[in-house]
Amino acid sequence: MMKLTKNFIILFILKIDKNLLKILNSRNYLVYNKYCIFIFINLIMLKNLNYISLDLETTGLDIKKDEPIQIGIVKFDNNFNILEKYKSYIKPQSNSLDLKNIVKFVTNINVNDLQDAPYIQDILKQISKYFDKNTVIIGHNIMFDINILSKYMDLSFVKTLDTFHLSHSIFHFLPSYSLEIISEILKKEYNIIIDGDYHDALTDSLASYNIFKFFVERFGNLSNKFPILKNCILRSESIYNQIFDIKDDYYVDKSNYFLPGLKKEVAVNSKIINKGPDNTISKSKDGDKFYVGDESFKKVLYDIATTNKKGIICFQNPSKLKIAKTLLSNLGVKNIGYLGNNSIFDKENTNLFLGKDNFNFFEINFLIKYFSQYDKGHGFLDLSLANDFKISNFLQKGIDKKLSDIVLANHYNLFEFIKNKNISDYKIYFFDRDTWYNSLSKYLNKPFDLYFVIYKLEFFIYKYEIKGLDIYELNKFYTKFIIFTGILFKEITKQFIGISKDIVEIDYIKGNIDFYLSNKLFNSLREDLLVISEKLENEDRDCIVDFFDDMDDIFNNICLIKKMMYDENKFYFTFYRTNNLINYQEFMDFFDKNEVVFFSNNTKEGFYSIGGDKSYSNIKLSKQNDKNKIIDNISKHNNIFILCVNKNKSKELFEYLLNNNYNLNYELLFENITGGVGKNIYYSQIKNKKIVVGGFEFLLNLMSSKISFDHIYVYYAPGAFEKQIIKDIHWYTGIL
Repeated sequence: MMKLTKNFIILFILKIDKNLLKILNSRNYLVYNKYCIFIFINLIMLKNLNYISLDLETTGLDIKKDEPIQIGIVKFDNNFNILEKYKSYIKPQSNSLDLKNIVKFVTNINVNDLQDAPYIQDILKQISKYFDKNTVIIGHNIMFDINILSKYMDLSFVKTLDTFHLSHSIFHFLPSYSLEIISEILKKEYNIIIDGDYHDALTDSLASYNIFKFFVERFGNLSNKFPILKNCILRSESIYNQIFDIKDDYYVDKSNYFLPGLKKEVAVNSKIINKGPDNTISKSKDGDKFYVGDESFKKVLYDIATTNKKGIICFQNPSKLKIAKTLLSNLGVKNIGYLGNNSIFDKENTNLFLGKDNFNFFEINFLIKYFSQYDKGHGFLDLSLANDFKISNFLQKGIDKKLSDIVLANHYNLFEFIKNKNISDYKIYFFDRDTWYNSLSKYLNKPFDLYFVIYKLEFFIYKYEIKGLDIYELNKFYTKFIIFTGILFKEITKQFIGISKDIVEIDYIKGNIDFYLSNKLFNSLREDLLVISEKLENEDRDCIVDFFDDMDDIFNNICLIKKMMYDENKFYFTFYRTNNLINYQEFMDFFDKNEVVFFSNNTKEGFYSIGGDKSYSNIKLSKQNDKNKIIDNISKHNNIFILCVNKNKSKELFEYLLNNNYNLNYELLFENITGGVGKNIYYSQIKNKKIVVGGFEFLLNLMSSKISFDHIYVYYAPGAFEKQIIKDIHWYTGIL
């Protein structure tokens, strides 16, 4: 007998009214079998507003300079019936119709398509009918499209919904949240197919429509399973409360708010299976030096995992850590520990959070994400947006987490952890290209970022606001710190005038007349810190005091200031100490309670060594600095990776391959040119013939995702760096 939940009504019908079926089908209520109809009652409906999904293709990504070249609009009602579709090419107003190669590549729009197209002013009357005071605009990164369109017309709408943010709530652990990837997931896993090519404005509008429709259906399902979701939305000012017609028939006892715990990993004391007889590491008695020789990465990890000693395996590089995780899992290590955030929530803080009188948009999205992952049986939370971390940090419970016998960590988390915890019973294995104390030196000299201080202050305000504490003085302090940061950055900008370099050395910001205003504000903030310290919890007070002590140290010494890109024409700055250099003995003193093994691919005196020059992969590897010779050999391969660390040379290669129609036979995937890392990794996984170009870190990302190539060409990796890259490729491709 089929077991049904309370959300289904069973109709045994011999003769079914076709009009009734049509209505029920339009609302996605029906599930059929041979004998009856199961009607799924979704308690979430859209309010009767004007819904459109919108997409623009443009000449570039600069809102001020670039123009639309195509528009697509899909109008639909609150039952997701599509009422109208609109699509038009748009002729740019600039004199030149030359499109960038990347625009032609991505959109398939060329000059001929635009030659006889109307100007934007000619279609404003046609598209203005889609916008009124009841319009809800849906799209992927929709504010970009709205900002572009707003240059030409006054847009009228009630709200916008960004499917980029919606996707983060219901799709988890994806390599990319681009419109194409989400659409591929919908097609692959849910058989929701969108006709047309991506980056066609109408196709992309339909994709956004489908994501929104899927989101509403998914949300309806979750809110039926977890009624507290509906209850929270009714207490919110978010757009969901404005567009969802919610009937809340569920009473929630405020004294018993909780989030169900995500399913945990297997127990810490799980055993390793398939223990091998030959254990190179356990045989070694040499405490000063450790030489493995020509052993594969898999063999070294196997030996570490099968010793009877607890071990922490560390990597500076996250992709190498991911490779190690995959290999250890394949070797039968059933519970691999990690140093980092825990997923255990504090009951009191959770109750405070869920008991709020009002929820904003990102808080509702976090709750949808949490219940979605719980519903799918995930063991830990996918925190993919900045605000996710803000909420999660508030909810997390401070615990002394028992470590597994085998633990993976990046160097930074290890250094942070070892400052406060005694892990003397663990042997520490350092991997990566960094040798000896370099990684610790980087940790001690990590950049100081004022935006991180701003984020922490925002978190404290958020935390105390939920707790109902007085935040007036903290808000004043936060506002003053924002002003201080702006003035300091303005004064620093003058130091870069007439300099082409991205780093300058500053002698003593404190007392420097060039930084008079920021010094004055900093001193004032120091005084204010005494006032707000009385209102902060001890841990939070210590955190802010540490930040200001760090700034004092930086401003009172020679420091390096690095210019960082914030936007195409905007910059911010990070600070580096120059007085925190350490030697090898100081590195070893940091781990005086632990036995330490530090691996390197370099076989030199004083280094712990691995790997030699032997290759453990079937991948052919060539060093080739001649672009033409690489191009001549492309037809011999199906899957090629060309390693190039110079973006200009990569762009030159892309232009050549595109202009000579290599994109007709191969998928062209260029790091930072044809998309972000995640998007390029995704397409590298699913495309049978591809030419992939990128840097060493990008290659490691591909390796950690088990993506193989017929041939790797090292095209441009200058100096000693090239030799190290080749050694690393030989060693780490043992996974493939």
